[in-house]
Amino acid sequence: MPIYEYKNFKTGKIIEKIFSHKERPDQIKNNVTGETAFLIISKPAKMASQWADWQRGLGSHGQYDKELGQTVYGERHRDELLEEKGWVRESDLPTNWVADKMEQQIRYNEHQDKRSDELFGLMQKHGVDKPQEATQGSMAAMEAVWDEWMPAKETLAGEYDKTELKDF
Repeated sequence: MPIYEYKNFKTGKIIEKIFSHKERPDQIKNNVTGETAFLIISKPAKMASQWADWQRGLGSHGQYDKELGQTVYGERHRDELLEEKGWVRESDLPTNWVADKMEQQIRYNEHQDKRSDELFGLMQKHGVDKPQEATQGSMAAMEAVWDEWMPAKETLAGEYDKTELKDF
């Protein structure tokens, strides 16, 4: 039997009652207060995540999702799977999130390329840019490269900690 909603327009209170369609009255009266509530048309529930979920696992009602790698039985089930994996729907991301992340990655790559070029330039300057036998002189030259490229004082002060993508 369906649930019908009745509204008391004086108080604004909504009352739910179960009636068969044939027995459903257009109004109901409270025997204690004497107030009348009238039948109203209920708003449909717009919850795509809940309607299809009751059938989960009952048969072949699901759809295979290639990205999730398994069968999905409705939007609620998809939300549960996304949460398990720590994923987020693209529609839930902030505006321009993908473009912003791409720009951030480009800045990070440019920074890393610059640092790599600096290191190679120093290696050329000290003559250790090509494979060679490890000698006292080549080891001292390599130490000089590291001392110039990442001086201990600045390194210990944290100036070179800005190396993660989130920092750009």
